Amino acid sequence: LGVLLACSPVETESIQQHTQKEDVTSGSCLVQQDQQSCEEAKETSGVECEWIPLQEHGVCELAKSAAATTTSNIDSSNESANGNHRQGSHTLTNNSRDHQNGKQQHQDTPSNNNSSDLQTPLHKNQVNRHTQKQGHQPPGRHNPVHPNPPNPAGPAPRRAAGNIQAVIFNNDVKEMKIYQRVPLLHGMPQFPAHANYTFNYPIFMSHGYLGSIVGNKFYISYDNVSMLFDKPARATFMKPSIDTALMMYGLKQLFNRPGQQFTQVHDVGSGSGLIGKYMATNAPGAGPLNVTLIDIDPMAMQFAQSNDAAMPQQGQGGRVVNMHYVVGNALTYIPGKQGLLVSNPPYIPTQQEVANNVVSAAVNNFYAGVGFIIELIRAVQNNPNHTEAVIIIPSTSMKSLAVQQAITNLHADGLQAEILVEREIGFKSFFLGGARPDLQATGNQIAQRQHFGNVDMYVGITTHARMAYNTQAGNAAVGSPYKWHVVYVMRIYR
Repeated sequence: LGVLLACSPVETESIQQHTQKEDVTSGSCLVQQDQQSCEEAKETSGVECEWIPLQEHGVCELAKSAAATTTSNIDSSNESANGNHRQGSHTLTNNSRDHQNGKQQHQDTPSNNNSSDLQTPLHKNQVNRHTQKQGHQPPGRHNPVHPNPPNPAGPAPRRAAGNIQAVIFNNDVKEMKIYQRVPLLHGMPQFPAHANYTFNYPIFMSHGYLGSIVGNKFYISYDNVSMLFDKPARATFMKPSIDTALMMYGLKQLFNRPGQQFTQVHDVGSGSGLIGKYMATNAPGAGPLNVTLIDIDPMAMQFAQSNDAAMPQQGQGGRVVNMHYVVGNALTYIPGKQGLLVSNPPYIPTQQEVANNVVSAAVNNFYAGVGFIIELIRAVQNNPNHTEAVIIIPSTSMKSLAVQQAITNLHADGLQAEILVEREIGFKSFFLGGARPDLQATGNQIAQRQHFGNVDMYVGITTHARMAYNTQAGNAAVGSPYKWHVVYVMRIYR
């Protein structure tokens, strides 16, 4: 039995079974004969969406028990708060080293490269299926406060009440905790003691094949920076993801280095603005900090200026933060800009970009084409004194001949590339709308990093995980429509 308390239209196809819903208000069980969205469930029942995939007949009583446990735990955790804001770690169930059986922690594989995450490739036959173990705490059990609770930096998101899903990353993004129902007190999440899910080396934010799906409304926190993400109706920008957390991890490493000074930073293709908020909170330097968020979707700017996003007015050391919000085409915004350009851009090369050393014209979806990557590199090349970039460039993008050449030629232009983070994660190939064999790693691309300029990088997507840590963490070769690619957070500078 996998409990899942949020629905995603993109990912629900991974659970193709009858589902049963527990109406917490009435205690009745409603059997659904097909997949429905959360909004449809709310319209029919008037309660929060709590889908429970049916593994066998007669699971209604177990659903009632789980709902009662959830309600009881929330009540006991609220009582223990005594009116104080508290934020902590986990909820009802978990599958990790925090489980009560004391499961042994996995040690990180030593690295000999310039990223703390570089690992030895893993032969495909070594990959095992990921298994999820869950156990409910008894009703009424008191959930203690986690000793190291996450704290949101800057002004707190200000939604007053209700329950919300929450996703919490640790500082190196090697652990992700998901809480399915977290009550809000004065806009602050009140975390029970145990997460519903804990993932080591997370490969997705939503693991539909395990019954854990993160919807379009959730609290997210990394390194004391958080927001209550609530995607506006008709918005086209993407919600925060594993890529977002890995980008913030890369920026954390850059910002913590001695001598780093920033007065202008740009979140290019900002989406939710969480990366921009992280920079506003943590970018080192003296004097005012100008932070610009740019996105083509007006709804992105609307959300970034909302109470849920809660952008800060002060940054590191109390420096003044000036936030700027721009609706427009980032490709025309980038040229001539100075300071730090940061972007998690569209990264899947078109077929033409794989077959030829070209950059395709603008395409009509959020992920395709490598033009953003090329333009960000050019921005650093054309501003010799005052511009650098931190970009997510996955192994998927490295199938583009133009991206390969651009990184290879950096040294000739007096530039350097530095890999701040390398991490293998899952790749949801159904986004492609069809098979793309041209994106598959071939030959020695599968097991060996390829050399481009002064960096070594994997190329392409694979059917099985390359990295040993994905087996150590219990991740699986999950099979179609899921693949694997390696995400790089790359700094380009002079």
